Amino acid sequence: MSHVGLEESIASTSSMPHWHKVLVELTQICATTCWEYAEIWQPRTVPGDSHVLELNPAWALKPSMELSRAHAWQQFRLCSKAFVISVAEGLPGRVWINRTPEWITDTSAYSETYFLRNQIAKAFGVGAGLGVPLIIDNQVTAVFVFFSSAAMPKEPNLLQQTVTLVQNLLPVFKQSLRSEGVAEDGQA
Repeated sequence: MSHVGLEESIASTSSMPHWHKVLVELTQICATTCWEYAEIWQPRTVPGDSHVLELNPAWALKPSMELSRAHAWQQFRLCSKAFVISVAEGLPGRVWINRTPEWITDTSAYSETYFLRNQIAKAFGVGAGLGVPLIIDNQVTAVFVFFSSAAMPKEPNLLQQTVTLVQNLLPVFKQSLRSEGVAEDGQA
């Protein structure tokens, strides 16, 4: 069992305790599916009222995996933190703009213009990926992205299971957003 990834992901949310429940749920999704790594992309408004997507501090690893694999996912996460993605760009951006899940069979098989993190995916052994939008009040609020080490053809049952599990996160995610808003306003 790899506790290293879980400890680091918990530490990444320690300054934002309202994301801890989301982390627990992400870990559960990884535990009950073949996804090994999960992350969340959220919008940030930039000058000119446009939006970019940034990584949320909550992320998760499958609870039981080899330590070397857990370290590879940690390195992938560390490199991914540097990315700020325009809406419609990369997997999270396309899912954001299209408002629909997207499956990538093998991230290393696509160019950097299609899968922006192509080079780090190759370096750290990232295979299949799935992006799932979380829609609240008819607005995409976040994009949940899941990865596996193995390339996988699109599996409709896994896709539907993952979409359902993400939708089940809606109440927990809404609470985290409310708590974050209170914390940002200095009221918590």
